[in-house]
Amino acid sequence: MGIRPEHFKLNDDGLGKMDFTVDHLEILGADTLVYGHIGESKTSLTVRLPALYHFDKKKVLPLTATSDHLHLFDKKRGKRIGK
Repeated sequence: MGIRPEHFKLNDDGLGKMDFTVDHLEILGADTLVYGHIGESKTSLTVRLPALYHFDKKKVLPLTATSDHLHLFDKKRGKRIGK
């Protein structure tokens, strides 16, 4: 499964909410890249947010993503499934 960093949203009440723990930030002009991991699984993730967001390391953020932005891949072939 794949999703682009800009398609994650900070949202505490959405379906599929994930607890995202901040590892570090990279401020790039108009955007902030937030690097971190999901819950206890330690699955790494990068989230792109507007530059007005700044978080401390280890801060836990509520993330969601809508299903229309999810991309599914065939594990064996590495090719996208669907659209």
